[in-house]
Amino acid sequence: PCTKKFKDLKEGDFLGLRGPFGRGFTPSENGLLIGGGIGIAPLRFLAHLLKREKMKPELLFGVNSSSDLIFNAHYQGSPRCTLVSRDDSFPNQGFVTDFIEEIVEKRKIAKIFSAGPEGMLIKVREIAIRSGIPYELSLERYMKCGLGICGQCCLDGSGLRLCVEGPVLAEKEISQITELGKPHRKASGKRASTPRNF
Repeated sequence: PCTKKFKDLKEGDFLGLRGPFGRGFTPSENGLLIGGGIGIAPLRFLAHLLKREKMKPELLFGVNSSSDLIFNAHYQGSPRCTLVSRDDSFPNQGFVTDFIEEIVEKRKIAKIFSAGPEGMLIKVREIAIRSGIPYELSLERYMKCGLGICGQCCLDGSGLRLCVEGPVLAEKEISQITELGKPHRKASGKRASTPRNF
């Protein structure tokens, strides 16, 4: 509904914005930025910040097809960016998680940053733990107030409010969460009965 309303706006209309809320990624040298689908968007901001700070991160981005890659021209041909597609539109085919260990072995990765579908994040976390690399993940939940009052985005096990303490969480915080991979709560606060398709 919000996006549809944006399309109806005309020049001169007023638009109210609140934010930014919550906590973002903590910049670090020798980072590996792993994004899936629209999860690439927040990592692009991190990549720009690291570049401004003279840090050179490795990028690993995955999409269903090359036409789904946002900011395509920015990444095509970049030597520090590995692009992966589910179809044959990129030379690397499969899931981004299929390429993490290869990059970790070749490069000196000090920290992993990731955003994307939760199933992908769970796999990224497993690989990071196995490789002994610290990580930060950007999670997504239904948010209402954005101020930590309503409790809609609280995470089971930890009680963390994703709109305040997140959406980016570090490994110690993520280890307390018991609902990773489970169906997310709907607008009513009730958890969906069918599992999410990861």
